Amino acid sequence: RDLTVTGVQTCALPILFGIVSSNALPALLFSNLAVMSLLGFTVHQVIEGMTLRGRNRRSGKGEYVLMDPATLSETISKSSVQELEKLFNGTIHCLAAFGIFMAEAIVVVDGTQIETTALYQGCGCLKVEKRKRTKKGVKVTIVEFVFGWRLIALMDLTTLMPMAIKVVKIQASEAPYLVELVEQAQENLAPYSRIRWLVVDRAYVDGKSLYKLDQMGIRFAVIAKSTMLARQAALDMKGKVAYYDRTETKRHGQGRALWHEKLHTRLYAVTHIRDWAAYRPPVVPSKPLRREARPTLNAVVVEKWRNHPPSPHGARVYLTNAPVDNPWLIVDCYDDRSWVENGLFRNAKQFQTLTGWFPKKTEAGVRSHLVFVMMVNAITTAYRL
Repeated sequence: RDLTVTGVQTCALPILFGIVSSNALPALLFSNLAVMSLLGFTVHQVIEGMTLRGRNRRSGKGEYVLMDPATLSETISKSSVQELEKLFNGTIHCLAAFGIFMAEAIVVVDGTQIETTALYQGCGCLKVEKRKRTKKGVKVTIVEFVFGWRLIALMDLTTLMPMAIKVVKIQASEAPYLVELVEQAQENLAPYSRIRWLVVDRAYVDGKSLYKLDQMGIRFAVIAKSTMLARQAALDMKGKVAYYDRTETKRHGQGRALWHEKLHTRLYAVTHIRDWAAYRPPVVPSKPLRREARPTLNAVVVEKWRNHPPSPHGARVYLTNAPVDNPWLIVDCYDDRSWVENGLFRNAKQFQTLTGWFPKKTEAGVRSHLVFVMMVNAITTAYRL
């Protein structure tokens, strides 16, 4: 057991220290007597190494310190998917038991691409079309292939800590994993906390999954796609309900150049929408579900956002299973969704080598590295709270 704990701690340290190369481990980590002693290594092991095997075959380019860098890479890549999931989920459960999370959590689910080269074993491939202009000004379509994986995370909006994660191929859709992530997060938090609110973007517009979340007692908010009948129904009904206005004052300039701008926002709260056919209980053969028996949804229609249309397509429609007596709560809650990219993923990429270094060019190497980065992120965030 002590060896296992020491191995996990040793694998997490390069991420904590921001080391982006295996060749830098001897100089920046393995030779650090204070840190290695805290992990349980003796002074003799740090200075002389854990074993003399292979010393006479070394090229002499560097001193042998504690262990070969490849040893750590091999160790971290040997963990199975089940072992990594158990490690991460157990860490979140311990943090929940410590009281880090609120009793009722507001969470967001989103994914980010982990790009690699085609040389990584088991990587996925995503076809991307980009519109560009040539030197003569002609618009052309360029097809590019992106290789790698996709990291999907369920993050707490209060602490900005990941509660559950999933690693899939880069071309995989994120929506099928929504319910699985929520259920895993609920298990990680129980019995100390539970998920009460969920906000997701258009990638998770799946009626079957969202209905399951409704049956679990979770309130959600999602932006409707432009082609949905539920969106059009909300736009048609907004003229029959009262509108809500909010005015904000924004300060510009300083001194004599100081001036204030009035920012006006208008939205509508629409109820009892039954036009999303996919949002329903499981289909029962020979028992069709009539329209009046479908579960209802509410909507918040944002017509103007700070003096401008909210999108090029016009009004923005938020679909939710929560009451819309206070529609600003839905809009402001969804507005915090950007923290998953601007907070969790950006910090992990810039400061915790999420995409800067992988122990091995294999699926196991990438997966283990992503799990350790998210685990270290959760632990360090909890330490700062």
